[in-house]
Amino acid sequence: MNNIHTLGGMRADVFRVLDEYSRNGENHDIFSGGTGDMENRFVSALNGALCLIDRAVGSEPKRKNVCFSRPEVIFEACSFVLSDGQKSIEVPFLCGSLSFDFTGCGKLAFFDAQNEKIREIDLAGDFGNIETAKFFVPQDAVRMVFSTDTGLAVEKLKCYDKSGLLGNTDEKALPDGKKLFCAISPRVSEVVSVFGTKYSGKREYPCDLFEIRGSLACCDEKYAGTYTFEYFEYPESFDESDPPDTEICLSPLCYEAALYAVAAALCEREDGELYTRLTYKYREMLANLYPKNNLKRKNSFFAGGIFGRRRRGYLFRG
Repeated sequence: MNNIHTLGGMRADVFRVLDEYSRNGENHDIFSGGTGDMENRFVSALNGALCLIDRAVGSEPKRKNVCFSRPEVIFEACSFVLSDGQKSIEVPFLCGSLSFDFTGCGKLAFFDAQNEKIREIDLAGDFGNIETAKFFVPQDAVRMVFSTDTGLAVEKLKCYDKSGLLGNTDEKALPDGKKLFCAISPRVSEVVSVFGTKYSGKREYPCDLFEIRGSLACCDEKYAGTYTFEYFEYPESFDESDPPDTEICLSPLCYEAALYAVAAALCEREDGELYTRLTYKYREMLANLYPKNNLKRKNSFFAGGIFGRRRRGYLFRG
């Protein structure tokens, strides 16, 4: 059963653990010398310790159904280049969203029927690098103009039918002409399995066909479909601005182990002897937490093919 603790109470308990030890028979002063910034490092040390504890207790994986939708491409423009001889170009488009690759620097402006600018987007990329852009087309836009002062090249410009965007309001989740995106937990630490029904029956897919980018999962367009993701999450993290009465929910044994893990992390740079003793104490408590069935779960690095991830030359026929 979990107990409710507070951020301020845990901070006090961690420094109490640090102060319980002695160094060479003398009391250990946690605020002496270079250890004076321990207070500032407390929250980051706590977040790291909670990740360790979470994995040690063998938390159950989460499951989420995700849908990678590929909207219909209703308009596709040829590539074009703006240079010193041509500073701007008007490109036709249709409502919905658009994506394109570009290199150079410039602007993309949308205008309404009164020729008023209703949105302007900066396009900036390092010289020689190809960047990808994707945006919603403003509802009242009737003209779209690319412009540049230094040079801009645009390729693979596509407009997507808005009916295929499934009510999406996040531009980061729009298709970019190569990959499809779908929202997922921002705390995903590891995807352990992916099941889909693209063909008859339920089928498991290699996890490395899918990529986690922040709070989004993505895959190549050819894998459009609905899948069930099974994944582990990082535990809730804390911020420096959180008030002292912010709640921390941990079982008594997990709480005690976390105290030693945080304390060890705080003194690692300044006091190797103290760090070693705290680490041994943490591992001793961890031995009582670590479930045996976790030993049977393969690390994802060794799953799915020879020498870890599927070899690059292997073609998955999805």
